[in-house]
Amino acid sequence: MANLDQLTAQILADAQAQADEIIAKAQAQAEELIAKGAQQTDSRKSALMARAQNEAELMRERIVSGTALRIRDEKLKAKGQIIDRVMTLVAQQLKELPDETLLDYMKKDLAGHSFAPGERLMVREGLEEKAKALWHTVPVEGRKGLSGYILDCNGVMENHSFETSLDYQREDLEQRAAHILFES
Repeated sequence: MANLDQLTAQILADAQAQADEIIAKAQAQAEELIAKGAQQTDSRKSALMARAQNEAELMRERIVSGTALRIRDEKLKAKGQIIDRVMTLVAQQLKELPDETLLDYMKKDLAGHSFAPGERLMVREGLEEKAKALWHTVPVEGRKGLSGYILDCNGVMENHSFETSLDYQREDLEQRAAHILFES
């Protein structure tokens, strides 16, 4: 029986050795899987962090860009309002030109103009007599609130009022005003 006990002890020892070997392999595989999993998790974490940082940077750039556009739009709006006020003031000052200054302007503007038969000259109310003295061969009519003058030839009117001139030259005048106001 001693032989049997020895054989049983040998089988148990072999089984224990195999079990220890299987446990060691399983433990090694488990550690390898854990290491791989940790490595993959770290890799994913790094990728997610990098992507999150990129997205945060893009978002920051969009916010900065959007804010810059809003600021630019507000500046342009303010500049437009200032230019509109300047144009309104210019129109008002031209409308209130002294009679002599207005007549001097008309003399220069009408120099060399040959009046056609039936052509009339319309001027600001109160200036009729002074205009008749300068252009005695032309019928002169006064108009309330007129700045500048109007030539009427048989119903066809040539408007030389300051409002019309300002409207006609508005784009060029706005550019000049912007240059003077904002770039000097």
